[in-house]
Amino acid sequence: MNVLIVDDRKPRRLTFASLVRKVGVTDEPFLAETIEEAEAIIRDHSIQIAIVDLVLNPHNEDGFSEDKPLASIRLIEQIREANHDAQIVAVTQAASDFQGCLALRGGANDFVSEDWGIMRLEDYLLKWLNLAGMLQRDLALTP
Repeated sequence: MNVLIVDDRKPRRLTFASLVRKVGVTDEPFLAETIEEAEAIIRDHSIQIAIVDLVLNPHNEDGFSEDKPLASIRLIEQIREANHDAQIVAVTQAASDFQGCLALRGGANDFVSEDWGIMRLEDYLLKWLNLAGMLQRDLALTP
């Protein structure tokens, strides 16, 4: 199972990777620090689960702007286009509900604020892993 973790902060990438392993993913997750790294991974691999930091906007040093699409939203759209069955979560520490809605409209399955804590994200990951596992199993049974 291919899991992509996109976050510009290494400690968070490593925390999410550890969490992915904890919930039972045996394949090493793909880690990307930038949009460009994530796009290269998407081109070369079919992603089943993606965890995308919503604050990945290289064009706005002061954070995000309510009236401009975020680079991370475009990345979510690319992941969705590459695999319609991918389970995508937008994770953030600082995004507004508006950005969360944009992420959902862009193709994310869920929007999780870090304020909810790592345990909440673990619950989401378990749900997505079950969904992705069932999808893979169903595809394997299809003639």
